[in-house]
Amino acid sequence: MRILFLLVLVVIGCSGTHDDVGTLAQGVTRRGIADGIVHLSFVLPVGPKPDDRVVLHRVVREHTPTRAAAMLVHGDFSTFESNFATGERSLAVAMAARGIDVWGVDRRWTLLPAGTTDFSSLAKQGFATAIADLRVAMAVARSVRTASGDGTGRLALVGFSRGAHLAYAYAGDESTRPERERHANALVPIDIYARLSTADDDLRQQACQRAADEQSQIAAGTVQADNSPIQMLGSLAASAPNDPSPVFPGSSNRDALLAFAGQTYLFYNPTPLYHLSAARFDSNGVPVDLSLSPLLRIETWLAAAKPWQAQQELADSDALWCGTAPPFVDHVEDIALPIFYLGAAGGFGDHGRFTVGETASTDRSIVVVSRTNTIATDVGHADLLFADDAPSFAWQPMIDWILSHGDGESVERSTDRH
Repeated sequence: MRILFLLVLVVIGCSGTHDDVGTLAQGVTRRGIADGIVHLSFVLPVGPKPDDRVVLHRVVREHTPTRAAAMLVHGDFSTFESNFATGERSLAVAMAARGIDVWGVDRRWTLLPAGTTDFSSLAKQGFATAIADLRVAMAVARSVRTASGDGTGRLALVGFSRGAHLAYAYAGDESTRPERERHANALVPIDIYARLSTADDDLRQQACQRAADEQSQIAAGTVQADNSPIQMLGSLAASAPNDPSPVFPGSSNRDALLAFAGQTYLFYNPTPLYHLSAARFDSNGVPVDLSLSPLLRIETWLAAAKPWQAQQELADSDALWCGTAPPFVDHVEDIALPIFYLGAAGGFGDHGRFTVGETASTDRSIVVVSRTNTIATDVGHADLLFADDAPSFAWQPMIDWILSHGDGESVERSTDRH
């Protein structure tokens, strides 16, 4: 592990053209993602077994000062790249362009091959494992930044969706540790809740039921959650939009995707009218197009879904929401970090406000984005990442806040290391 770590230090600081794509060392890749901005990634061992691996990413503008640093944590079925770094028009690039040193981690289950029949490695990949792995990733990011002259400051922890719930749990865990063992200086949960108010007790009870079902599946040996239907929705809507959908019989592939994205609450409803993307509907209430995120971006995101996810992670998340028999104490009430909550009115939205109020933070900012004042057609969960104008209504206020809450280190990165 030490050898890989030293290799990473060399690669992060080495010279190379921005469009140079390829493996520089075992598991390390480097490619240009936008003008002057590079995306580096490498496999990071987090334990002694072959499956004890995550992928660590870095997106940064070369030869410019870094004004702050952030660790981004992806959501369900996704990766750092599919959520945050899909190209020039992506959140990671927008952050890097503003001088933020952007890091991200892909959880262990993202590395499971599509054709595998051995799911044993997923058995214990719950929140505790993800938190421990995130701790390693945060520590390595800070060490690399220190060694490459980018400062010793802590990172803002930014999570989207399930990744934001993990970010809350990580921040709660870190609140119990000595100052010297803490790596986060701010918490940015994007569209999620970690606690539910009494007004949302119906949502809590649904989480309880899901947690019980998921734990029953795990006890019966099904430790994997199958994401292949999500991948099919995206890929088939793009390649054969008018063909019959194998996922939703009776619909075309395009209509199936529109229903899943625009009326997600029919399949999964952590809030009553939860949807991934705002849609336009015909007079019969059938979605006919997306209204904020281009269809191609949603197709691409879903098509990139990883085939398998750890069932234990989902069960732990639902159990924490349920609150009656949580897998561990999440210490949400002990989180004293500055918090910026970004919600989508048609996603978790206002339901996420309660969690922020449950923390010990005295520096709280809440932005819940709304466009239509009608929840069923308002800004959706994924619109915060993929909408055409997300850079203005979502990213800009969040980036401004992260920059204002950095550790105060603005370091000119030496050009002789690039």
